[in-house]
Amino acid sequence: MKKLILVLIGVCFILVGCMGGGVNDSVDEMLFGRFYDESAPLDSFSADMATVGMAQVASYGVANRVRNVVETTSAEYSYAPAAGATVGTPERVIHRANADIQTTEFDNSIRRVNELTVQFTGFIQSSNIEGQGFVNRQGDFVGRRASFTVRIPSQWYRAMLDELDRLGTVTSLNTSGTNVSDQYADISSRLNSLRTQETRILALLQHAANLNEMLMLEERLGNIIYQIELLTARLNMLDNQISYSTIELFIQEVEEISGTMDLPGVGNVFTRSLQVMGNFFGMILFALAALLPWVILLAIIGLPIWFIIRRRKKRKQTPDTTP
Repeated sequence: MKKLILVLIGVCFILVGCMGGGVNDSVDEMLFGRFYDESAPLDSFSADMATVGMAQVASYGVANRVRNVVETTSAEYSYAPAAGATVGTPERVIHRANADIQTTEFDNSIRRVNELTVQFTGFIQSSNIEGQGFVNRQGDFVGRRASFTVRIPSQWYRAMLDELDRLGTVTSLNTSGTNVSDQYADISSRLNSLRTQETRILALLQHAANLNEMLMLEERLGNIIYQIELLTARLNMLDNQISYSTIELFIQEVEEISGTMDLPGVGNVFTRSLQVMGNFFGMILFALAALLPWVILLAIIGLPIWFIIRRRKKRKQTPDTTP
């Protein structure tokens, strides 16, 4: 009888072990096999979980399941393009340019900047205009200055550069292009990975067996959402820089365009000489006017002292004739 009982107990242990393995395999299939099978709809997830039972799911260990979600998803969406591979998507390039422009018609140039920006459906991101335009004491013309940061749709970037001559004489033009295709693809891949992790953890969260499991899943979910927001912001910034090229304009008002100035006539040379001479004597008169108060003060103080000293010298030089 005792032998029979021992045999029955052994058979029970074997059956329990087999059932445990079957349950774990079922949990693997129901929890994660459904996600990896693209043909299987996620809507049947709840029905599968009800079949297996939440007790077996909890016994399998939620922490290991979350870790497996992160590891497998990261491996699925890792971005590593092969050498020489051709990318089906178009190149993503950020275009920038800056131009120095001289003009003798400052107001017209400013107006044309606005006209060109509207013509190419762009916008002025920032602008600054300073100065008044005057002739200084040395007779040199000091013109006004303006700077603009213009954002133009990328398809009109080259056309906008070709129209800069309408603003004045372009004395320098620098352009650059930064290819961010790899960076863009990497961020997109990481976003897809994180969103897949978010979906899976949300599914696990709906069937958490106790409060501790729920808190652990929510903490992991919060970190994933934060990373998704950061990467989405970076992707939006890249989209903006790719879609709208940046053109920096520096406009200087001048009396005559540098490098194109003709030889002056005799009358102009004589007039300029008279201006220089007038400025010279004007500076002398200005200096005298500034020193005049000090000269008067020194005269008031110094003249009495000078008379006193002179009188004493005369007395010493006069011979004494008394007997």
